[in-house]
Amino acid sequence: KEAARVAQEEALAEARSALDGLQREAARLGEEHSALRVEQAGLDERHRSDSAAKRRIGDEIQEMANRKQNLAREMERLGIEKSRLLADNLELDGRASTLAETIRVADLEVSRLAEEETQTRTALQVADEALKAIRHAVQEASDRRGAHELELVKKQAGMKYLDETSRKELNAAIEDVTAEELSRNDHRVPLDEAGLAKSESQYTDLRAKIDALGPVNVSAEEELGEAQLRWDFLTAQRQDLLDSIRDIDKTIKDIDSETRKRFTEAFEIINNNFRQIFQTLFSGGIAEMRLTDSENASESGIDIIAQPPGKKLQSVLLLSGGERALTAMALLMAIFRYQPSPFCILDEVDAPLDEANIERLARLIREMSVTTQFIVITHAKRTMEAAQTLYGVTMQEPGVSKLVSVKLNPVTPVSAQLPAPEMATVN
Repeated sequence: KEAARVAQEEALAEARSALDGLQREAARLGEEHSALRVEQAGLDERHRSDSAAKRRIGDEIQEMANRKQNLAREMERLGIEKSRLLADNLELDGRASTLAETIRVADLEVSRLAEEETQTRTALQVADEALKAIRHAVQEASDRRGAHELELVKKQAGMKYLDETSRKELNAAIEDVTAEELSRNDHRVPLDEAGLAKSESQYTDLRAKIDALGPVNVSAEEELGEAQLRWDFLTAQRQDLLDSIRDIDKTIKDIDSETRKRFTEAFEIINNNFRQIFQTLFSGGIAEMRLTDSENASESGIDIIAQPPGKKLQSVLLLSGGERALTAMALLMAIFRYQPSPFCILDEVDAPLDEANIERLARLIREMSVTTQFIVITHAKRTMEAAQTLYGVTMQEPGVSKLVSVKLNPVTPVSAQLPAPEMATVN
């Protein structure tokens, strides 16, 4: 029995030892199973990721194929647009050449008129200086003539006085000599020293009086004649200069009169256009231009007075930003209505405006585009809707700008559409 018990205990110990080994093996296998499950989960996740990446790559390939087709269509459209733009460019080059020639001719005319005015003013200044010189020369000639005449009168008076005095004294001396001779003959008294001394004294006095008169200018009459000829010549020159000055003054007055006339005519027409367009943009109100100096219109300044509906009449500087923008556009369109320009570039003039005012401004631009091409830089959708062609500038990559153009087809028939302006949008 004891041996059997010992054998059982040994068998039990072996069984326990085997059980421990099995438990350890089971724990190890459990850990391996857990690790395999984790690995399986990772593999499943990778499989799902690979499948998603495969689908994404497929989608990208399809998208690239679609983009390729779109780019092909866009290239075809751009080729057509390029041909159209080249044709438009040729037409614009022709118009630009014509306008450049017109501007060149106008510049030449302005330069010619400016040079003519400068020459006229220079000639007037030279004529004025020449007139002053002639007046001075005439005055000097007049003074010399007066001096010659005075000298001639003095000489003539001196000669007359000398002649009369000499005759009187000579006659008196002859009478004295005759009386003394008769007395000597009667009384037979010889000439004494006192009588001889008296005669010498009278002779000395007469000689002194003759010397006091000075030398006689025998060419005084000839010099007077030359002075008279010089006087007549300078007088004729003076009259010619006066006639030239009068003609130049008349020309300047005619030019000033024509300038004032044209300015007044243009001012009145532009002012009336300004009133009408202002009322159109503001749906009422009053606006006008006023001269700061109505007496001198050619050199006067211009004040712009505006009264939007519901406000008092005041200077344009006191209006809000949107009101100032609309008033400025009204004045610009008034000038274009009087004298249209080939094209006009407007840079975000609609920025301070609301939707209603933008719509009125776009309608006005469309009406004015009959005679003027408008290029408008804008962010406003209302303004873009009124355009015929849009040019957008984008920057898909930093530092690289790209131009995209879109030609809008009108919904209504072309016959019912007014010519639309070309506008540019910058995003």
